[in-house]
Amino acid sequence: MPEENKTIDASQPFWDGIAAGALVMQRCTHDQHVRFPIQDSCPVCLSEDYEWVPLSGKGEVLSKVTFHRAYKPEWADRVPYDVIFVQLDEGPRMFSGPAEGHQGRLKIGDRVIARFEEVQPGNRLPVFAGEGD
Repeated sequence: MPEENKTIDASQPFWDGIAAGALVMQRCTHDQHVRFPIQDSCPVCLSEDYEWVPLSGKGEVLSKVTFHRAYKPEWADRVPYDVIFVQLDEGPRMFSGPAEGHQGRLKIGDRVIARFEEVQPGNRLPVFAGEGD
């Protein structure tokens, strides 16, 4: 199987979770380490045994950057836009963006929770809003 197809297949449970409105990630069945990005083996114990588990979607903003130029041409109408780095309560860290209405409002140290927004028909992405909002 070509490597690119293996990657797509390996990440399918993540995208299925997003489509269903849930943040799911791999958890090693040996040491319980929750990992992201998706990998074939645990970065802690190197076990290849894992399960997909739902996460709370809660976390804290570790870092934030505001782009004033479009990273991709199709994002030109979004400039300026924020990209945040979130430490999830279950351990993994992930890059994302703020939920609609939260652009420019989230700052380092804020508690956040995942939401799932449709960016194109049938295509949802995880984004984050203030936990109390």
